[in-house]
Amino acid sequence: MPNKKSAKPLVISLVKDQQYDAFGDAANAIVLQKRASWSGNEAEIKLLGASDTVGDFLVIAGGTDSSYENFAKQIKELKPAIEKALKAGIPTLVTGTAIKALIDSGIVTGHTYKAANHSADDQVTDVGEVIGKVTGFVNTRWEYSFGSLAVFDNLVLTQFAGPVLARNPKLADWMLQKAGLEKGNHEHLAQADELAQKIVSRILNV
Repeated sequence: MPNKKSAKPLVISLVKDQQYDAFGDAANAIVLQKRASWSGNEAEIKLLGASDTVGDFLVIAGGTDSSYENFAKQIKELKPAIEKALKAGIPTLVTGTAIKALIDSGIVTGHTYKAANHSADDQVTDVGEVIGKVTGFVNTRWEYSFGSLAVFDNLVLTQFAGPVLARNPKLADWMLQKAGLEKGNHEHLAQADELAQKIVSRILNV
């Protein structure tokens, strides 16, 4: 499948907690932007507004429990745009408290959450042959019915904090492939992948 070329840059639509991006989850949009660029496809990041149409990707980054009330209101305002994107199969990454907000607003159905003991540790989830093992750091007081990370069609839900796509290049490239892109052979890709593998190997003790 050839790379999807366009006269205009690809658009990565970003939703982030307007008060706190405490764990740096919004940086996942930057990872997608860089990996797309290194594969020969320019991309730009645009904050999603209520009247906007989602671009080629959607990244929804949560914040903190203390800022959740305002963030949940923000998600409700964006509900029509987000639902339209999910229905259209736009590759979407949802992290942290954003998952809770999407469940509470009725955007994501079939999944539940409950309060749990505080968890703060590295975890590993195997999401199948194509992506393999995904590692990340969980820092949460919530327990979701799907676990720490799950993939549903073009939707990724994860409690892994920070730029999970940076430490898991296969997951990032899977999202690019869902948008019709192929991984290039730029030297920065090889360097980023090598660094990520070192982190994964340390966590897996291999």
